[in-house]
Amino acid sequence: MASKGNDGQFVANLILGWKKDKNFKRAVHQFQRLNCKSLGREIRESASRRPHYYSMRRHNQRRML
Repeated sequence: MASKGNDGQFVANLILGWKKDKNFKRAVHQFQRLNCKSLGREIRESASRRPHYYSMRRHNQRRML
């Protein structure tokens, strides 16, 4: 994180050793594998393969009443 000074220079506020952090490395690898050109299609196909959560939830609530 950084703040921009009056002279236009950036001053570091927070410096962390992120290269050794396992979660950060995992996130970087996930972004590298991401294909932005087919992302919309992949999301739509994934959503159509699984049942809709809210419709299942409403269905279960009606049975309980």
